[in-house]
Amino acid sequence: MVTFLPQLFPACAKAVKISGALLKDISKYLMIVTLFLIGANLSKEKMKEMGIAPVLRGIVRWIVLGSLWCVAIYLGYVKCID
Repeated sequence: MVTFLPQLFPACAKAVKISGALLKDISKYLMIVTLFLIGANLSKEKMKEMGIAPVLRGIVRWIVLGSLWCVAIYLGYVKCID
């Protein structure tokens, strides 16, 4: 899309590049979520069965741990680059 449409419609080249980049990012994140669900052996039925609470707890844990690691990196306890 990003390389083919600008050749057909040169006036829309910039808009096509922006929308193409957005579609690429969205598709990348959807692929990650899909691969996670496949790896975790989760289906729509199983997710409905267990409810929203475990999902919310997982998201909260992810945010807390991510924040803690960011603070540790900022304070110099963890070095990312030598």
